[in-house]
Amino acid sequence: MKRIIVTLMITCLTVAGFSGCSQDNIQETSNESATKAPKETKAQETDNEETAEIEDSVVTYWYTMSDAEAAQLKTVIAAFEEANPGITVEATKYAYDDFKSAIITSLSGGSGPDTARVDIAWVSQFAEDETLLKLSDEMANFYEITNTVFEGPLSTTYWKDGYYGHPQNTNTQGLLWNRELFEAAGLDAAPTTMDGAIKNAFQRILNGDQTVQEALDQAAVEINELLK
Repeated sequence: MKRIIVTLMITCLTVAGFSGCSQDNIQETSNESATKAPKETKAQETDNEETAEIEDSVVTYWYTMSDAEAAQLKTVIAAFEEANPGITVEATKYAYDDFKSAIITSLSGGSGPDTARVDIAWVSQFAEDETLLKLSDEMANFYEITNTVFEGPLSTTYWKDGYYGHPQNTNTQGLLWNRELFEAAGLDAAPTTMDGAIKNAFQRILNGDQTVQEALDQAAVEINELLK
């Protein structure tokens, strides 16, 4: 079964980790070969074959991004390919609504991408199905890379006993509240508990400041923030 590497932050690093080579590695092999005697041992022949294979590699990457992100991705890929001659990254953009089914269909047919940017909610399913590579086991420099990212985003790539991806990007959300409106409704602060959010919603309804639906919608937002 083909397994894929997912990125949930550093596309360039993830691809580099998958391909297992860099310009330094290629240059080191070339210099070593140049200093050896003309007659090569079997071990040297194997090394040269592996180097030749690395220098002619294609890495497929599937993703869903906005047009602005996709334009920036081209710049990242170009920089990676320049730093790693012989490795070509073939990126394919999908509409989000079609993406998961496209991955599942391709993998069931024995193909699919080498790497992909997927929704964090899909990690557990794909990991459980053994569709993903466990990067924490397969990548020698995995923890060196993960030491440069935040623990929260990284945790979204963890399932059961290992990490199955790298966080590609992250964001944050905050709850904004209008002190004057709260005071007018008889509230002196934003809620800090779920009970407080519900109590505030009822008070806004009783004061006539919001409809039931508006109060419940706001309470849902407040509770969502408290659960993070």
